[in-house]
Amino acid sequence: MTPLAEVECLVSPERRLILVCGDAPQDTGFVPDFGTGRLCYSDRDVLYLVSVSDYHDASVTLQTWDAEPPPDPAAEHSEAVEVELSRGGAFVSALLGPRVSPVLRVGPPGRYHVRVDVTGREAVRLRLVDLDDRPSGVERFVVAFWPTGG
Repeated sequence: MTPLAEVECLVSPERRLILVCGDAPQDTGFVPDFGTGRLCYSDRDVLYLVSVSDYHDASVTLQTWDAEPPPDPAAEHSEAVEVELSRGGAFVSALLGPRVSPVLRVGPPGRYHVRVDVTGREAVRLRLVDLDDRPSGVERFVVAFWPTGG
């Protein structure tokens, strides 16, 4: 089983956050309770991914699937949410920053299941001991979208 389409980019987390935005104008006013310690928070046209640190460049891959993808056995942590995409597309952005990935055409406007898998968190923690080393692509997020069927 392979994804129908995917886009990948590197992004520098700001305040440990990475945004995955729908390609509709953003004005949800959504502010998650980050004290709950989750990997991913969702609202209409936005996902907040929580990184292990600010001081690195994370790899983010967005994928679209026609059904639930197989689990990633290498994932250190996974979380499932749902998101409504008003126009059916999504892209990666730094917090309050410009788009850093192409738009992934997920499908028609509507609700989607999302699973976020992440690897490399412990490796980033270990490398951050050396302040001269800025890890790039070590923490890897895979954000998979598939239809809710409803």
